[in-house]
Amino acid sequence: MSDFINEGDFETREAWLMQAIENFRPMIFEKTGEELPEKIRVSTGWTKRARKGSIGWTWISGAAEDKVNNVFISPEISDSVEVLAVLLHELIHVADDCEHGHTGAFKQMWAALGFTGKATCSTPGEELKDTLEAMTVLMGDYPHAKMLTGADGGKGTMPKKQGTRMLKIVCEASGGDYKVRMTRSNIEKYGLPTCPCHGEEMVEADV
Repeated sequence: MSDFINEGDFETREAWLMQAIENFRPMIFEKTGEELPEKIRVSTGWTKRARKGSIGWTWISGAAEDKVNNVFISPEISDSVEVLAVLLHELIHVADDCEHGHTGAFKQMWAALGFTGKATCSTPGEELKDTLEAMTVLMGDYPHAKMLTGADGGKGTMPKKQGTRMLKIVCEASGGDYKVRMTRSNIEKYGLPTCPCHGEEMVEADV
């Protein structure tokens, strides 16, 4: 526990998450030999490519004008240990710059850090869970109140489903030139497709 850094009370969720990243840096290097980029952005919120059930997202460095990875943690989770586990999972994507998805180098780092179960999940093994709990004791609880959505949040908290309307799905790497149409139900059932040209997950277009 003494190896973790604690800068006192955190006024924002982002400050807490940024400090957690600094605590994770030496652990990731020790366990995997990989170093995180010097600059990473992390925030609480949804991303437009959010897949149903996902609670963390990482954007490749090339998606930002300044080539900095952006990480988002779902506002629907508030348990400090769970948030740390999701953040650590996403930091593996950062170290890999999302090159291998949840396979190959990603899965090797994921296992070396002590996760268990499916590589698409953020389930910590006992040793890793103990580490995350120790970090929470030092840093204090995640300064966030869970957002209630859907049935928990009451009427009007989430947009209505778009029924069978065909939605436009595009490949951002192609500048939106490569596109397909899918229904909302199929996106929720199967997830977003991978672009055959660039090998990247496609996203739902804004319009």
